[in-house]
Amino acid sequence: MPLLGDSLFDAMAASNQWIWERKVGGLTTDCMNAMVPEDRSQDISITLSVGYRKGLEVIDKFKLQPT
Repeated sequence: MPLLGDSLFDAMAASNQWIWERKVGGLTTDCMNAMVPEDRSQDISITLSVGYRKGLEVIDKFKLQPT
């Protein structure tokens, strides 16, 4: 996960999912999910679960519009 860079990694590590997995001893994380279509002409969708405050920081850093 650190390959994502500090901003996204810190945001994921602040998520409730990440914290819960560390409490139960999880070695992998469901904070990142990927949907890969069979049709290679389609895009892959990757979703990250992040902590609220850190997520807002990422939104601000990348100049995104929250929806």
